[in-house]
Amino acid sequence: MPRSELAHRLGVDVSTVWRWEKGRSRPTGSRLKRGEALVTALSGPR
Repeated sequence: MPRSELAHRLGVDVSTVWRWEKGRSRPTGSRLKRGEALVTALSGPR
């Protein structure tokens, strides 16, 4: 799933998704926690 679609589904900015991937900010709230799980799955093991 492209970042833009992920961001759209979660109702956040694409830049927010980028920050999650970089680990600079952690999502809060149940919807965003699902988003973090998706980002983690998309970016694969570290």
